[in-house]
Amino acid sequence: MLTKRSVAGFSLFELLIVLSFLSGMLMFSIQLSTSKQQNARAQLFVTELNDLKNAVYAASGYVKHEITPADLIAEDLYFGELYSPWGEPYRIEYTDLGIYVLGYAKTQNLANRLVKQLSAAEYSEGWVKLFVHQTEPKIDDSIYLHREFEPDRPYLNQMNTDLDMSGNNIFSVGDISADKAELTQVIAATALLSHLESSSATVDSLSANNIASSSATVSAVYTDLLSVSELLVAELFTETLSVNAPLVRVQNLQVSQLQGSRLTTEELSVANQLVVTGSLQTATAQFHHLSANEVIAQDASFQQLAAQQLTSESIFANSLSANAITASQLNVSGSFQVSELIANTIFASDFVTATSSLVAVQKVAAKVESLWLQCTYDGGCR
Repeated sequence: MLTKRSVAGFSLFELLIVLSFLSGMLMFSIQLSTSKQQNARAQLFVTELNDLKNAVYAASGYVKHEITPADLIAEDLYFGELYSPWGEPYRIEYTDLGIYVLGYAKTQNLANRLVKQLSAAEYSEGWVKLFVHQTEPKIDDSIYLHREFEPDRPYLNQMNTDLDMSGNNIFSVGDISADKAELTQVIAATALLSHLESSSATVDSLSANNIASSSATVSAVYTDLLSVSELLVAELFTETLSVNAPLVRVQNLQVSQLQGSRLTTEELSVANQLVVTGSLQTATAQFHHLSANEVIAQDASFQQLAAQQLTSESIFANSLSANAITASQLNVSGSFQVSELIANTIFASDFVTATSSLVAVQKVAAKVESLWLQCTYDGGCR
């Protein structure tokens, strides 16, 4: 009977083995499908939160009241969804420290993973908070130090003494001119200068939420720590700009024209946007890590650009010329557009055109070669 059963069909033990194998394959397929689904949702979350942040930043230039994601969709500034891939609505939060866009994360592990993929993001009480920019400070200039200009008594317009603001604001300073400026520590919530000119400025520590100046001309700037939420300068000319600090963080950097011989720093992190409307020229630019959501330049020229990691959402350039570009990793998640690209060697997994790709052509060529060899072997082709 046992022999007959083993020949005619499966025994109970064999059937259990087959069912166990099939159930294991099914569980593996379900886990793989779930993992792919979670990865797709996480990537969609990162993309939509970045798009929402850029929309809020664009709207803040002309909309002064608080806005919602629905308002941004109505203004054709945001084209994503109102709800995250996990069903919770996106939020925009206005605080004294700045504006944030928020998306809910289901678990701590998921939040940590999302924060790593977002620039200037943090996790708090289940929400991933992405910093947009610093809100405009509400200033009552009547409570700050004033020096009225006296055209008839110019000696009253000169001050040769130490100035200790005790961490308060330096507001509406018309003109500062000095042959040499040495400052141990400058701490101010707001510093508004019409004109700043100095042949040499040495600062051990400079910390300010907002520094604005219509014109800044400095021959040399040396600082150990530069931490600024927003730096707006119409023109900045410097022969040597040397930042010795291992870390420079700027939330928003906008410079109409930047000219310098050398910019050296171990890490440059621009959390929001780096825009150069004029020209960015440097003989040597070396960064261990360069991260920006958007880089726009009319003309970018480098003798050498070396980076361990270069990450950007989008890079647009009318002309990009470089003698050497060396990077361990180059990630462009959005689009990389160049009118003309000249390179000695290009390494890529595939080249995609409007009608086909290089890998597809190689596959077709390999198939044709295989058919030709088989035809030659059979004697039908010569």
